[in-house]
Amino acid sequence: MSNSWTAPANAVFVIVDPQNDFCPGGALAVTGGDEIIPLVNELKKHFNQTYSHSK
Repeated sequence: MSNSWTAPANAVFVIVDPQNDFCPGGALAVTGGDEIIPLVNELKKHFNQTYSHSK
């Protein structure tokens, strides 16, 4: 992915519930669950606004 790409102003990138439990060694481990985190981190750089909600 090119670093010069920016999402359109009306684009939405939704990240739902990434947590350590889904990574290898976690309580709900998924094979390769940790491999998605670097991609998510890279993609979110291309969106103009961020919102985080945690309990």
